[in-house]
Amino acid sequence: MDDLTLACGPGNQMIEDTDWTTRRRPDGRFAWIDPTTGQPRVNNLHHPERLLLKPSDDDPF
Repeated sequence: MDDLTLACGPGNQMIEDTDWTTRRRPDGRFAWIDPTTGQPRVNNLHHPERLLLKPSDDDPF
């Protein structure tokens, strides 16, 4: 799955050079998994409108 997630050049390189991984969420977006904590993170850099939405109670991440 790591090789199928679209990412910027530095993000792709991070997957190759570190223990970070990705996982597809139930909503179809991808989360980056921090290897030190196991916590998923979603990068909203190119979707600032998502930062204005209220968190959903059923959002698993």
